[in-house]
Formats: sequence, C-alpha cells, structure tokens
Amino acid sequence: MKKTLLKLSVLLFGAATLFSSCGKDEPVEEETPATKYSYVEEDGIVYATVKDFGRGTGTKIFSNDTVWNLDGLVFVNKNQTLTIQPGTIVRGLAGQGDRASALVVARGGMIDAEGTVTDPIIFTSEFDKVEVSGGKLALEGTKTAAESNLWGGIIVLGYAEISRAAGVQSIEGIASTESRGRYGGTDNNDNSGILKYISIQH
Repeated sequence: MKKTLLKLSVLLFGAATLFSSCGKDEPVEEETPATKYSYVEEDGIVYATVKDFGRGTGTKIFSNDTVWNLDGLVFVNKNQTLTIQPGTIVRGLAGQGDRASALVVARGGMIDAEGTVTDPIIFTSEFDKVEVSGGKLALEGTKTAAESNLWGGIIVLGYAEISRAAGVQSIEGIASTESRGRYGGTDNNDNSGILKYISIQH
C-alpha cells in the first residue's frame, strides 16, 4: 500500500507516559496547555481518556502501549501534529449527535498515523474490548464487522476549494459556532498529513 498524503477539503471516515502503580480506581490526570488526559490502569492495560476543552490535542504522540479513548469531539488544531504509533488502538466513547466521539483534524492541523502491515493502527468503539496478546495490545473480537454507528469516526478538514459560493462550509454534525469544524478555502495544495495501514471500525 502506498503512502497517502491527505490533500483535501474534507475527508470523513466512519470511526510515553510512565506509571508507578495505578489501580482501577486511581486515575492519574495530566493537565496540559492543550487538553486533559486522564490515565487509569485496569488488568495490566493503561487507558488514557482524552477530553478536548477547546485547545485540541496539542502536538502529541499516541503511543502503542496505551489504549486512547476519545471522550466527545477531539480536535487536532491548526499548527498541532498528532502522531499515532504503529499498533496503537484508539477508541471512541459512546454518544450521539453533538455528544458523539470523533477525531477531527481541523484546517491547518496534521495527523501522522502510519501503521504497518503487521501493526496497523486501529480506530474503533469503546465496546471493542482490549487484551494483551503476544506482548502487544489487541482487540478481543467482541464486536462484529456488521455493527456500525457506535462512534463518530475520523473527520479530516482542509483548505482546498469547494463548490459552495461562500468558499467555506461547516461540517455536518458539528455546531456551526465551532470554527474548527469548518472546511474549504483556496489552497488546493493543502496537506493534512498521512494515514497508512489503518483500520476504522464500527
């Protein structure tokens, strides 16, 4: 599979922190200038819940030793880069409408999600349970391929020209008052990053 550069107005898909001892009922919270990451360990697996408070993910690495749970709309803002390591599992928490969970790459944001043949990056629902298999995090296979609409998926927004006369449009499902939900412009060479060897489920 060839590396894919994301040069677009809108693209819809749809779906190293060290710990000492962290029990199921002892969440660890990391406050950053960008957003809030809450960590908890359960059955030997570290889960990070990501909540966006308007300032995006920040320039951040989602590492493959952690399960990353998206709580609501999580944006990669302008001038931010989200890097996702091969073999990483990213899950959207349950929600409908404006409470749906999704990963949104805003105009000017970048995503570098380059999996491999043997270690693809998996985007799925929180209802897909995770296990440790062969020393790596893997899905237990609790959900079937036919089950859909369990989370909001991935939305990539860009600066390329669109057919609307106004030149800029708000993406459906995100409030029109949210400026990070807009797409369109005049830059047909816009590049939003790379998605390679990924699986988007449910």
